[in-house]
Amino acid sequence: MVSYLAINKFQDVFYPYLDTVKDFCYLFLALGIALVFWSYAERYTEKGLRFVNPLLFLVMVIWGASGFFFLSPVLQFLPSFFDSILDIFYKAIPDWDIALYIWSNYWFPRVGWEFLKHRSWLFSSVIIPTAILVISILPSLLHKPILAKKYRWHLNTLRSIAFGLFVGVSVNLCGDILLSFIPRGDIGFKIYGWNQSDSLIWFAFHIFLGIFIPFLWIWLIGVTYKK
Repeated sequence: MVSYLAINKFQDVFYPYLDTVKDFCYLFLALGIALVFWSYAERYTEKGLRFVNPLLFLVMVIWGASGFFFLSPVLQFLPSFFDSILDIFYKAIPDWDIALYIWSNYWFPRVGWEFLKHRSWLFSSVIIPTAILVISILPSLLHKPILAKKYRWHLNTLRSIAFGLFVGVSVNLCGDILLSFIPRGDIGFKIYGWNQSDSLIWFAFHIFLGIFIPFLWIWLIGVTYKK
Protein backbone atom coordinates (compact mmCIF):
# COMPACT_ATOMS: atom_id res chain seq x y z
CA MET A 1 0.00 0.00 0.00
CA VAL A 2 2.83 2.39 0.92
CA SER A 3 4.75 1.62 -2.28
CA TYR A 4 1.59 2.12 -4.36
CA LEU A 5 1.03 5.55 -2.80
CA ALA A 6 4.70 6.43 -3.34
CA ILE A 7 4.46 5.54 -7.04
CA ASN A 8 1.30 7.61 -7.44
CA LYS A 9 2.94 10.56 -5.70
CA PHE A 10 5.99 10.23 -7.97
CA GLN A 11 3.74 10.22 -11.04
CA ASP A 12 1.77 13.24 -9.82
CA VAL A 13 5.00 15.21 -9.35
CA PHE A 14 6.83 14.31 -12.57
CA TYR A 15 4.04 13.45 -15.02
CA PRO A 16 3.35 17.10 -16.01
CA TYR A 17 7.03 17.50 -16.95
CA LEU A 18 7.05 14.55 -19.35
CA ASP A 19 5.97 16.82 -22.22
CA THR A 20 9.10 18.90 -21.73
CA VAL A 21 11.24 15.79 -21.35
CA LYS A 22 9.84 14.43 -24.60
CA ASP A 23 10.42 17.74 -26.40
CA PHE A 24 14.05 17.75 -25.29
CA CYS A 25 14.41 14.17 -26.53
CA TYR A 26 13.30 15.35 -29.98
CA LEU A 27 15.73 18.26 -29.75
CA PHE A 28 18.74 16.13 -28.76
CA LEU A 29 17.85 13.58 -31.44
CA ALA A 30 17.75 16.42 -33.99
CA LEU A 31 21.15 17.76 -32.93
CA GLY A 32 22.69 14.30 -33.07
CA ILE A 33 21.35 13.39 -36.49
CA ALA A 34 22.18 16.86 -37.86
CA LEU A 35 25.77 16.43 -36.69
CA VAL A 36 26.04 12.99 -38.30
CA PHE A 37 24.46 14.25 -41.53
CA TRP A 38 26.81 17.23 -41.71
CA SER A 39 29.85 15.08 -40.96
CA TYR A 40 29.04 12.66 -43.78
CA ALA A 41 28.27 15.57 -46.12
CA GLU A 42 31.67 17.08 -45.33
CA ARG A 43 33.29 13.75 -46.07
CA TYR A 44 31.52 12.91 -49.34
CA THR A 45 30.06 16.17 -50.68
CA GLU A 46 32.38 18.89 -49.44
CA LYS A 47 32.07 21.03 -52.57
CA GLY A 48 28.29 21.01 -52.49
CA LEU A 49 28.24 21.83 -48.79
CA ARG A 50 29.84 25.20 -49.56
CA PHE A 51 26.46 26.33 -50.87
CA VAL A 52 24.59 25.39 -47.68
CA ASN A 53 24.32 27.89 -44.84
CA PRO A 54 25.23 25.82 -41.73
CA LEU A 55 23.42 28.09 -39.25
CA LEU A 56 20.24 28.24 -41.33
CA PHE A 57 20.43 24.49 -41.88
CA LEU A 58 20.66 23.84 -38.11
CA VAL A 59 17.82 26.27 -37.29
CA MET A 60 15.55 24.54 -39.80
CA VAL A 61 16.50 21.08 -38.50
CA ILE A 62 15.46 22.15 -35.00
CA TRP A 63 12.24 23.76 -36.22
CA GLY A 64 11.37 20.68 -38.23
CA ALA A 65 12.19 18.23 -35.44
CA SER A 66 11.19 19.81 -32.12
CA GLY A 67 10.33 23.46 -32.60
CA PHE A 68 11.72 26.20 -30.37
CA PHE A 69 9.72 25.24 -27.27
CA PHE A 70 12.76 26.00 -25.10
CA LEU A 71 12.42 29.72 -25.90
CA SER A 72 8.91 29.99 -24.45
CA PRO A 73 10.11 31.14 -20.97
CA VAL A 74 12.14 33.90 -22.62
CA LEU A 75 9.31 35.16 -24.85
CA GLN A 76 6.53 35.16 -22.24
CA PHE A 77 6.82 38.94 -21.90
CA LEU A 78 5.33 39.43 -25.39
CA PRO A 79 1.63 40.48 -25.57
CA SER A 80 -0.99 37.73 -25.83
CA PHE A 81 -1.66 38.93 -29.39
CA PHE A 82 1.43 36.99 -30.48
CA ASP A 83 0.41 33.72 -28.78
CA SER A 84 -0.97 32.09 -31.93
CA ILE A 85 2.13 33.09 -33.92
CA LEU A 86 4.49 31.89 -31.19
CA ASP A 87 2.59 28.60 -31.00
CA ILE A 88 3.72 27.86 -34.56
CA PHE A 89 7.25 28.97 -33.63
CA TYR A 90 7.34 26.64 -30.61
CA LYS A 91 5.93 23.59 -32.40
CA ALA A 92 7.76 21.21 -34.70
CA ILE A 93 6.55 21.67 -38.26
CA PRO A 94 4.89 18.20 -38.42
CA ASP A 95 2.71 19.39 -35.49
CA TRP A 96 1.52 22.52 -37.27
CA ASP A 97 -1.59 20.67 -38.38
CA ILE A 98 -2.94 20.93 -34.82
CA ALA A 99 -2.93 24.74 -34.82
CA LEU A 100 -3.94 25.04 -38.48
CA TYR A 101 -6.92 22.74 -37.96
CA ILE A 102 -8.13 24.88 -35.04
CA TRP A 103 -7.64 28.15 -36.94
CA SER A 104 -9.24 26.84 -40.15
CA ASN A 105 -12.35 25.62 -38.34
CA TYR A 106 -12.61 28.92 -36.48
CA TRP A 107 -12.40 31.12 -39.58
CA PHE A 108 -14.02 28.79 -42.13
CA PRO A 109 -16.21 26.38 -40.12
CA ARG A 110 -18.27 25.23 -43.13
CA VAL A 111 -15.26 23.94 -45.04
CA GLY A 112 -14.04 20.40 -44.41
CA TRP A 113 -10.50 20.34 -43.02
CA GLU A 114 -10.12 16.61 -42.51
CA PHE A 115 -6.66 16.55 -44.13
CA LEU A 116 -5.38 18.82 -41.35
CA LYS A 117 -6.42 16.57 -38.49
CA HIS A 118 -3.44 15.31 -36.48
CA ARG A 119 -1.54 13.35 -37.62
CA SER A 120 -2.02 14.81 -41.07
CA TRP A 121 -0.42 13.00 -44.02
CA LEU A 122 0.52 16.43 -45.40
CA PHE A 123 2.61 17.49 -42.40
CA SER A 124 3.88 14.03 -41.42
CA SER A 125 5.88 14.00 -44.63
CA VAL A 126 8.60 15.83 -46.56
CA ILE A 127 6.07 17.39 -48.94
CA ILE A 128 6.62 20.93 -47.60
CA PRO A 129 10.46 20.90 -47.86
CA THR A 130 10.10 19.31 -51.31
CA ALA A 131 7.91 22.23 -52.40
CA ILE A 132 10.49 24.72 -51.08
CA LEU A 133 13.29 22.88 -52.88
CA VAL A 134 11.32 22.92 -56.16
CA ILE A 135 10.80 26.68 -55.81
CA SER A 136 14.55 27.13 -55.26
CA ILE A 137 15.39 25.33 -58.51
CA LEU A 138 12.46 26.73 -60.52
CA PRO A 139 14.60 29.14 -62.61
CA SER A 140 16.79 26.22 -63.67
CA LEU A 141 13.74 24.10 -64.49
CA LEU A 142 12.32 26.95 -66.58
CA HIS A 143 15.72 27.51 -68.27
CA LYS A 144 16.00 31.05 -66.88
CA PRO A 145 19.75 31.43 -66.15
CA ILE A 146 19.40 35.21 -65.77
CA LEU A 147 16.89 34.78 -62.94
CA ALA A 148 19.03 32.07 -61.36
CA LYS A 149 22.06 34.40 -61.41
CA LYS A 150 20.15 37.48 -60.23
CA TYR A 151 18.53 35.72 -57.28
CA ARG A 152 21.36 33.31 -56.51
CA TRP A 153 21.57 34.30 -52.83
CA HIS A 154 17.81 33.97 -52.34
CA LEU A 155 17.69 30.59 -54.07
CA ASN A 156 20.65 29.27 -52.06
CA THR A 157 18.90 30.45 -48.89
CA LEU A 158 15.74 28.59 -49.89
CA ARG A 159 17.79 25.47 -50.55
CA SER A 160 19.42 25.69 -47.13
CA ILE A 161 15.96 26.03 -45.57
CA ALA A 162 14.69 23.05 -47.54
CA PHE A 163 17.69 20.86 -46.65
CA GLY A 164 17.30 21.63 -42.96
CA LEU A 165 13.56 20.95 -43.03
CA PHE A 166 14.10 17.65 -44.84
CA VAL A 167 16.38 16.42 -42.07
CA GLY A 168 14.28 17.98 -39.30
CA VAL A 169 11.01 16.44 -40.44
CA SER A 170 12.74 13.10 -40.88
CA VAL A 171 14.01 13.34 -37.29
CA ASN A 172 10.54 14.20 -36.01
CA LEU A 173 8.96 11.22 -37.75
CA CYS A 174 11.72 8.99 -36.44
CA GLY A 175 11.16 10.39 -32.94
CA ASP A 176 7.42 9.75 -33.22
CA ILE A 177 8.23 6.07 -33.57
CA LEU A 178 11.11 5.80 -31.09
CA LEU A 179 9.60 8.01 -28.38
CA SER A 180 6.00 6.79 -28.52
CA PHE A 181 6.61 4.90 -25.27
CA ILE A 182 6.65 8.21 -23.34
CA PRO A 183 3.03 8.66 -22.21
CA ARG A 184 2.78 12.36 -23.01
CA GLY A 185 2.09 14.43 -26.09
CA ASP A 186 1.72 12.41 -29.28
CA ILE A 187 1.57 8.70 -28.67
CA GLY A 188 1.89 6.31 -31.58
CA PHE A 189 2.48 7.16 -35.20
CA LYS A 190 -0.81 6.59 -36.96
CA ILE A 191 -1.84 8.96 -39.76
CA TYR A 192 -5.38 10.24 -39.24
CA GLY A 193 -7.83 8.01 -41.10
CA TRP A 194 -5.18 5.42 -41.99
CA ASN A 195 -4.40 2.04 -40.51
CA GLN A 196 -1.21 1.33 -38.57
CA SER A 197 0.52 -0.61 -41.37
CA ASP A 198 0.04 2.07 -44.02
CA SER A 199 1.09 4.74 -41.54
CA LEU A 200 4.32 2.89 -40.72
CA ILE A 201 5.16 2.53 -44.43
CA TRP A 202 4.46 6.25 -44.94
CA PHE A 203 6.66 7.20 -41.98
CA ALA A 204 9.53 4.93 -43.05
CA PHE A 205 9.40 6.20 -46.64
CA HIS A 206 9.51 9.87 -45.64
CA ILE A 207 12.18 9.31 -43.01
CA PHE A 208 14.34 7.86 -45.79
CA LEU A 209 13.52 10.69 -48.22
CA GLY A 210 14.25 13.30 -45.54
CA ILE A 211 17.86 12.14 -45.37
CA PHE A 212 18.40 10.90 -48.92
CA ILE A 213 17.08 13.88 -50.92
CA PRO A 214 19.18 16.64 -49.28
CA PHE A 215 22.30 14.47 -49.26
CA LEU A 216 21.84 13.58 -52.94
CA TRP A 217 21.12 17.19 -53.90
CA ILE A 218 24.16 18.53 -52.05
CA TRP A 219 26.26 15.88 -53.81
CA LEU A 220 24.83 16.93 -57.20
CA ILE A 221 25.64 20.57 -56.47
CA GLY A 222 29.23 19.55 -55.73
CA VAL A 223 29.50 17.46 -58.89
CA THR A 224 28.15 20.22 -61.13
CA TYR A 225 30.11 22.98 -59.37
CA LYS A 226 32.34 24.99 -61.69
CA LYS A 227 34.88 27.53 -60.49
